Amino acid sequence: METNSPFKKIQVIISLKEMNNDIRSVNIIAVEVGFPNSSGAYIWKSSSRLWNTKNQTFLKTKNRNGNEIDALVPSTWNDMTDSTNAFVFDFVKNEKPSILKIRTQILTTINTNEVKEYEVLETAKTFSTSFLNVTIAEKVIGID
Repeated sequence: METNSPFKKIQVIISLKEMNNDIRSVNIIAVEVGFPNSSGAYIWKSSSRLWNTKNQTFLKTKNRNGNEIDALVPSTWNDMTDSTNAFVFDFVKNEKPSILKIRTQILTTINTNEVKEYEVLETAKTFSTSFLNVTIAEKVIGID
């Protein structure tokens, strides 16, 4: 997105909670985040940037021109023992505070498939589910 003036974005960072007995029974956790656009329709994202919380870096790839960019990956955990990676979702901020939606799909070792949806006001800075920590931040883009 190119713009001549600064704009604000909402950044949603989702990470695994520390390993506990409950999460040991989980095989896969898939995450989608929805945020309303300027007309109120929800835009859902199931891919995001992958943030290594230990190294403080994003996973990189190269575009067609050979320039390094942040890679977009499916927002799915397959290894519950690795809590060093977080998924980062970015949305353009609306003028009024909006409700973001977080949808999780959890597959367990006993073959249960649980889908849950949570609604969180963007002004909430943190939110937790049984297995996930969610951080919500506002960023300003386009100013030096």
